Amino acid sequence: MHKAMRMLPLCLVIVLANAGCGPGGTQSAAGSTVRPGQSAEATTPVDSVLLDPDQSQEATLPEVVASVGERTITGEEFRVAMARATHSPMGLPGANTMPEEDQRMLLDRLIDTEVVLALADQAGIQVADAEVDELMAQQKQYFESQEQFQEALASIGMTEQALHDAIRDGIAQRRFVEQKTQDIEVTDEEISSQYEELKAQGRLQRPDDTADVAHILVKVDSEEQQAWDDAKVKIDAARKRIVDGEDFGDVAGEVSDDPGSAARGGAYPGTPRGRMVPEFDNLMFEIPLDTVSEPFKTQFGWHIMTVTDRHKAGVQTREEIEEPLRDYILDQKRQEAVDAMVAEAREEMDVKVLYLADVSPEPEAADAPEAEPAPESQSENEEAETS
Repeated sequence: MHKAMRMLPLCLVIVLANAGCGPGGTQSAAGSTVRPGQSAEATTPVDSVLLDPDQSQEATLPEVVASVGERTITGEEFRVAMARATHSPMGLPGANTMPEEDQRMLLDRLIDTEVVLALADQAGIQVADAEVDELMAQQKQYFESQEQFQEALASIGMTEQALHDAIRDGIAQRRFVEQKTQDIEVTDEEISSQYEELKAQGRLQRPDDTADVAHILVKVDSEEQQAWDDAKVKIDAARKRIVDGEDFGDVAGEVSDDPGSAARGGAYPGTPRGRMVPEFDNLMFEIPLDTVSEPFKTQFGWHIMTVTDRHKAGVQTREEIEEPLRDYILDQKRQEAVDAMVAEAREEMDVKVLYLADVSPEPEAADAPEAEPAPESQSENEEAETS
């Protein structure tokens, strides 16, 4: 049965989990190249996908497991997608084992992705190389070297070109959805209704005081005083840039060594009291709002922080979560619109499923023929004749 399609977020982990399903040719497990329009009838051995880890025989997947028009999903791409979905290391016997029902759901999502990309192509959605290159550069900054980056890609069965293509597809999907759902709005009544529903379910309780904090970390990995002195110079320079008028988030994205927050401007919204190390936690609830702290040390290095808001423990008010609720409802309405578009498009597009074939939308059941009148029993006939 057709499942709801979920869009491809533009972060490395999710992009990698959905990569390799674009229109370009890719290498199959047997080394042959599968390209749009190529016959999808042949099969080629690939690593086991259904067998237990201790079984040595090989399973087979079709060379192409599904196609949407000229776009194809190869058996190798599907095998790699299963490994990523199960967080399995590539190349280990039995690493790609996945229950058949989960395979059906995964393949269905990949088909939906191809449908959206086909719709984006039809709508003339274009993605500039510069956009993709910028996101690629952001991903690489989390690795110490190009070699380490390549090793990380190889560990999940991906090349740099495949990641490049996946990022491009992700941008195209997002842009298409934004274009087709730009007129969708969220009313105050919908927000109030959602708020009351969540409140009644007890899901708006804030157990601890929280702070909306952002920080910049200059990490120190050495006990040498010179390393700490150098880091202090760097954090002082970052603070001066902000005090002189630069945006805190922009400087954090450029300078901070904290991989958990740098990409989002150093932000840790809604951080509960007691979650961070003491030096950080205490200052988070002391400094005036919307100011930049003086540099301070923790075991990780030198920091500066800013706090934009604080919230007391208790039930969150409607005003506090109005914008997150609006975004949540908007996402839901957009998703419903996309699901409807995908379902309609799948009926019209040339979707072929060559593996787990009942993944594709089930045809409507034909009207059942009218039942013929039951023949009269012999006793009934005899009664009629004697009456």
